[in-house]
Amino acid sequence: MRRTTRAVHLPDQDTALQLLGDTLRHGDVVLVKESRGVRFQQLAERLLEPNPEPTGA
Repeated sequence: MRRTTRAVHLPDQDTALQLLGDTLRHGDVVLVKESRGVRFQQLAERLLEPNPEPTGA
């Protein structure tokens, strides 16, 4: 199995959610390192939804 690693800086959660939604496939695993100031917990919770969508906020 070939693995690739890529780092990307994104301006907000909605952009991250859109990128991940376009990239992730069933069975993929995402590690979200919590940052209370950036509220990554909300991003992690949104990723667990069946069809996560940007909030537009």
